[in-house]
Amino acid sequence: LQSNLPKNMKVFDRNLDVQLLHESIAVSVTTAILVVALELALWDKKWHREFMTKRGVRDLYWSAVRTNLIHCLTGPIPYAIVSAYLTSSNRLYHYPSIISIPGVLLVEGIGYELAHAWMHIPCNYWMHKPHHRFNEHTFVRPIVANSVSICEFLLAYALPIIVGVLLFHPSVTDMYRIVMTISVANLAIHTPPTILCMRNLPSFFCTNFKHFHHHEQNVRAHYSAPIFDFDEIANRFSIKRKSSKAGL
Repeated sequence: LQSNLPKNMKVFDRNLDVQLLHESIAVSVTTAILVVALELALWDKKWHREFMTKRGVRDLYWSAVRTNLIHCLTGPIPYAIVSAYLTSSNRLYHYPSIISIPGVLLVEGIGYELAHAWMHIPCNYWMHKPHHRFNEHTFVRPIVANSVSICEFLLAYALPIIVGVLLFHPSVTDMYRIVMTISVANLAIHTPPTILCMRNLPSFFCTNFKHFHHHEQNVRAHYSAPIFDFDEIANRFSIKRKSSKAGL
């Protein structure tokens, strides 16, 4: 089938597939470097003492490290394969960056919030429970950002991006920008405000203050992540709609 197609319409293009693989590796490596840098910045005397004296905390931390290594080492392969498949029909055209990037990010944000809320239904919580081992009784740090079960990774992390790509046809370069933006934002909301203050961001953005509240105070609040706060947007829309009905 492929041999009967024009060169610019081949289902798989070796140069493009290699580029996808390189960029997927770059995402993993860059994310790993950022995690290490943020962890080192947070490694103060108080944390070191807690890490050394509490075996449960130490074991949980090493568990998070192992999960991050697994995602880092295995992530590039499915990323490249899925990206190659998704972009195979888009190689002759793609939407401009000004449309495709925010479009995919919006779809990803909506998809994540819906999946996140669904995973908090008691009968579905088993797939999200590993991520909530990190709480006020243990710790919430950048290493936690990608410490999720494989089911959660596929449902809440990967699937919304795939849907966004199918709808908004980003270029290969924009795919990298999108995934890297999501990765950095995910690290940011799992970084304590002591070294990254996000309080002054507009209310429609997710922040570490909101996400730490979700981990440490109320698991039923702040489902949105990692960029847009659809909880806040929905609340504001609801308030305005009620006000208009009341004639205010």
